[in-house]
Amino acid sequence: RHQTAHLIDLMPTFVEVSGAKYPKHFKKQEIQPMEGHSLARSFRSESTNPRTLFWEHEGNRAVRDGDWKLVGSRNAEWELYHIAKDRTELKDLSKSEPKRFSALKAKWDGWADRVGVLTPAEFDAARQDFRSRQRKSKTPTTVFQIDDWKFRFLNHGVKKKQGAWLFDGNNRFDLPRTGAPQMGGKRTIRISGKFQTSARNGVIWAHGGDRAGIALYMRNGELTLAQTADWKRRVVASKPLDDDEHSFEAIRDEQGRLIVVVDGNRSTLSAKLEFPTEPGDSIQIGADMTKPVGDYEVPNQFRGRIWELKVEYGN
Repeated sequence: RHQTAHLIDLMPTFVEVSGAKYPKHFKKQEIQPMEGHSLARSFRSESTNPRTLFWEHEGNRAVRDGDWKLVGSRNAEWELYHIAKDRTELKDLSKSEPKRFSALKAKWDGWADRVGVLTPAEFDAARQDFRSRQRKSKTPTTVFQIDDWKFRFLNHGVKKKQGAWLFDGNNRFDLPRTGAPQMGGKRTIRISGKFQTSARNGVIWAHGGDRAGIALYMRNGELTLAQTADWKRRVVASKPLDDDEHSFEAIRDEQGRLIVVVDGNRSTLSAKLEFPTEPGDSIQIGADMTKPVGDYEVPNQFRGRIWELKVEYGN
């Protein structure tokens, strides 16, 4: 079966097969109509109508019309390919096919204007404005150091007493994804400190989500380290702990092993997963509120005390 499909086709497909009705407004705001086509006809092996597809992400852009594809990377020139003959897009035909090049570019420009695509400069300005507004947020911030860099976490109600941060199951620290350090490709990660809790479950540190990330948390009374990569998860845990104070180290070492050390007692998992991409999610201390890195449901918040927390993301 040779029928073209795109990410934008998923929503129309869900709407059709479920019998739902796609809304035109939400909270008095007009919703942009669906751009794609339902794939239900393809599921039934019925023929589909040819169409032109457009896409753009952070300045990377393309249009596909039949066997022709016009594509450009961020701030780079457009390139034209005959993808039926050149699937790996090695022979740029933009100079030898000027009329086709101009026609496809005009189509893309029209689509971009209709849907409100931002130019790279406009996108950078919007991102800078967003970060500026975050810095001006009324939410107080607390500085934590990761490697040699200091990061300003949003403090959602966490208090400090006698050198320890107090978590009540409702508060947390949060570093938005736009300000989080890069983790993709890192070989070593080390999280250490001390904690005390009477709760059997709760997240101490979480960076990322179920696609890619790392988290340290209590699970059924055991201190647990989890890593995800490409939707795969591996987990190593300590022995069950009592309610006393404990010192810990959680490590992903150069060989890819996961290691948890509590009060000098070591647990190791040797199975290896790489970090092929950035997690794309925030860092949270005392909680995991969005996509779970570990084998738990979210939100998963910590109750207890944490102090002397130190984090290192090595090469």
